[in-house]
Amino acid sequence: ALERVSDAACRKACLDDCACAAAQFVYGTDAGDGFCYLQSEVLSLETSQPEVVHYNSTMHLKVRATRRPSPSARFSWIG
Repeated sequence: ALERVSDAACRKACLDDCACAAAQFVYGTDAGDGFCYLQSEVLSLETSQPEVVHYNSTMHLKVRATRRPSPSARFSWIG
């Protein structure tokens, strides 16, 4: 995990990593100081209950921006 990073830095880390399929950004009260978990596979997503778990979490999924895979394929974010 990357520590003490912002959401934007977390997204960029995933975009720069060819093996990354999704980036999960987790933080407490300061959105500029969180943890980033780069995921190589996205098998399932589960919603946490904020009243039980006291942190915020955002998941960014990387998807191909073109229909055909190419060596210079570009990616976009959903979410």
